[in-house]
Amino acid sequence: MKYPKYLIAFMFPLIMMLGSFSIYLLVHKIVDNYKQKVSNDYSIIIITNEPIADFNKLSTIKFQKVNRINRESIIDDLKTSVSQLSLDVLSKQLPYFYEAYLEDFSTNEELKEIKAILTKLDSVREVEIFETDHTNLYSLLILTQKIVTILSLIVLASSFLMLLQQIKIVVYEYSERISILQLLGASFTYCTKDIVRTVLISILISLLSVFIIMFMIITNFNSVLQIEFLHIIPRFQDMYFEFFLIIVSAFIIPFIAFGTLILKHRINNDI
Repeated sequence: MKYPKYLIAFMFPLIMMLGSFSIYLLVHKIVDNYKQKVSNDYSIIIITNEPIADFNKLSTIKFQKVNRINRESIIDDLKTSVSQLSLDVLSKQLPYFYEAYLEDFSTNEELKEIKAILTKLDSVREVEIFETDHTNLYSLLILTQKIVTILSLIVLASSFLMLLQQIKIVVYEYSERISILQLLGASFTYCTKDIVRTVLISILISLLSVFIIMFMIITNFNSVLQIEFLHIIPRFQDMYFEFFLIIVSAFIIPFIAFGTLILKHRINNDI
């Protein structure tokens, strides 16, 4: 076989396919990191008339954790500015404060709905939510994710068709040789082993190329992004599962195309 020619012919759609899939996984990872970061850092202040042992039992809202704010520390801060009598009255009337962290990322609209649910509880005096700019950035990331997803699907479909067409062309060019081998009793799979070998080599080279490009992109984000956004960029070692998905897709999709060709050959009984 003309290995250089066919290697390039197979590698082009493979690199397009794996590259688009890698970018999709990277953007998805960035969005997940941002959601996790906001969920871990963002808290709601709940003010109650009495101590509450478990907020999860009071409503349908699921909290990751709820920390009780020490009332004594609040009173201690006022000792130098108010009289002892005022402190005694304050200690009796001072409500209970809780810092609640949500299990899932919430938009500003969802936070307002959570506030409305908590405010209706008899034991809750007030709920403080803090609207920040995180929703604007999250909306931008979600929009980017949707655009990347659509483009990735288009590229994946196009790459699959290109790969399938290229395999058909190669098989057609070697149709005479395959026909002779089949007349001698060889199976279609055996007749196309050189094509399979070329596809495997193309997959390995394409994977190496995509991983090198991904490594360069991830490690150089700090030169194009502001420092406050770097905490949501995954490190290369944080994407082992995503790399596993890329490797699996790199082998599955080409051989689905090849298997489709074999199935068509057996149905039509031609090359």
